[in-house]
Amino acid sequence: MTAVAFLHDLTVVLLAAAAGLLVFRRLGQPPVLGYIAAGALAGPLVTDAATIEALSEVGVVFLLFALGVEFNLKRLAAVGARALVAAAVEVLAVFFFARLAGAALGLSALGSLLVAAVCALASTAIVARSLLSRAGGGGWMELASGVLIAEDILAVAMLAFFASAASFSGDAVSSVARELARLGMLATVVLVAGLLILPRIMRLVERSGMKEVRTLVIVGTCFALSLLTSSLGFSSALGAFLAGAMMSETAAATRLREVAEPFKDVFGSIFFVSVGLLLDGAWLRENWQGAALFCLAVAAARAAANGLAFAAVGSDPVSSVRSAAARLPIGEFSFILARLGDEKGMTPFPLFPLTVAACVATTFFSGVLNDAFHEAPERAERLVPGAVKRLLEEYGGALRRLQVPRQAELVFNLVKPSLIQIALNLLGLSGVFLAADSLKERVAFEATLPGTVWGVTALVTLPFLMALWRKSQAVALILLEALTSGGGDDRPPAEARPGLTRIILSAATVLVAWWYLSLSLPLLPPGPAALAPVAVIFLAGILLWRAANKLYARMQAALRETLARADAEPGAGLAIVSHLVEEGGEVKVATLRLSDKAKGLGASLGELDLRAKTGASILQINRGGHARVSPSAQTRLKSADEVILVGTVEQLAQARELIG
Repeated sequence: MTAVAFLHDLTVVLLAAAAGLLVFRRLGQPPVLGYIAAGALAGPLVTDAATIEALSEVGVVFLLFALGVEFNLKRLAAVGARALVAAAVEVLAVFFFARLAGAALGLSALGSLLVAAVCALASTAIVARSLLSRAGGGGWMELASGVLIAEDILAVAMLAFFASAASFSGDAVSSVARELARLGMLATVVLVAGLLILPRIMRLVERSGMKEVRTLVIVGTCFALSLLTSSLGFSSALGAFLAGAMMSETAAATRLREVAEPFKDVFGSIFFVSVGLLLDGAWLRENWQGAALFCLAVAAARAAANGLAFAAVGSDPVSSVRSAAARLPIGEFSFILARLGDEKGMTPFPLFPLTVAACVATTFFSGVLNDAFHEAPERAERLVPGAVKRLLEEYGGALRRLQVPRQAELVFNLVKPSLIQIALNLLGLSGVFLAADSLKERVAFEATLPGTVWGVTALVTLPFLMALWRKSQAVALILLEALTSGGGDDRPPAEARPGLTRIILSAATVLVAWWYLSLSLPLLPPGPAALAPVAVIFLAGILLWRAANKLYARMQAALRETLARADAEPGAGLAIVSHLVEEGGEVKVATLRLSDKAKGLGASLGELDLRAKTGASILQINRGGHARVSPSAQTRLKSADEVILVGTVEQLAQARELIG
């Protein structure tokens, strides 16, 4: 690959992307289809296939980084159980259909799983940005957006799984469990370490006042984590997603999006154009009948699975049909998985061209159905037979009548924080011991001082072990009190039932000890040589007990501070105002209360893109007595919202016209 050839191919890709975007925007079609079509047509102009592979890999990294930026822990918590259940039902339904089809085609179990994964994931790039904005209003849109978030998490897990699935040996179930455990450990260690360290680095960067340093740190972090996950046997896309998710929890999240947006636009378009460039059109032409059948099967399976998923969580029949149409397209994650499968030979036929064809078909069908339902919503209702409609309405009513017992809800709310911390500690400790086990053979002094690696690892993990033990004891006591309450004795369990309390707490201690020993014993040298490091660590544990607890408490406080800063996003309002002052003109603040007929109802701030279209910015949204300062791009406008706008007189007038 010469410099001239690289510049030639990059020029072709960028100009093709621009042309495809312009043409398909005029046709009212999603930009992704324009990029793919442009890449397919520009294929003969590209001189070096290696250039396209490299550009595609970089495009994947930035695309997944941008998706990670839009994802954060608070947003995942806000998704709710309905979205998680709907995503699970949809994916399982598609996996069921694909398994039947795979068995009929003679595919292996792994090949069937891959085809199912390709077909199960909706395209965030297409659905969130194009079709939902054209699909009209309705409460189902919030649920559909929540399902997209849940599917992004499943997609990242699938990427990690299939990246190393070809190397599985022995029992398939244990291999899958081991791989998912590795993924959980990696994600936990990266996110927790990042939330403790990265916010301090970003604050130093912000104090420097140099935008260039901020950009370099953000992009460098993205590539560093991509390189880390790739070297650990996972996909580089996984590292990019984790980097974006980690960055989104810092106080610089607003400015982070400003930095990431140009990279996402350029390299995201490069990725989708490269999809068209890498498409084997000759194979599709030779096998057009099989490709057409595959596209129809994918569209039918996804429509059925989407409708079933929304019906399963109690959505009405019309909402189920409209969500099934809006969430029909597959896209970026499907392309990545299909290419990964072709590289590892998981299917006897090339899956990538079939996936591209299915993306085009499902996007086209979705657009046609969305337009039809938007013009005449009653069409969606007519698609549901009367008997099915009555059954779904009765089922939805039964779900709404179901209520979790108040006592169970209170107990769950009490133990939920501790359960989350227990899970994080389990994953984090497992990750540290897993890393230590792989490091043991490379450390020279382990041969002369047996057990050194175990001792250092045990010392490092001591604060987390103490926290895990204390949290497990707390959960055991809460559950014991909940199970034994109501007998007329208001005393705590330790006083009312001391024997049972000791048994429960001892059982919790034994479980923690058994788990910790099962992780750490493989690191210890055999025989009497293990006694010395164990004695040293036992003595250190006694001496450092309080210090370890204080260290863990400080780490918890740092995490809470980071999440609180990310939630408040201090300085974001000042950044907006300074941006407007730099543009010139007299800056004014205006308040707009949205009526039931406001144009912007149901749209997210990211979809409205108010600053790009008008120059004005939303400084705050007052809703239900609560103020949302510097609302995120995912915030959707609702009736009776009081929107505080900042901009020049002309910009404010344009903003009112757009959303009022």
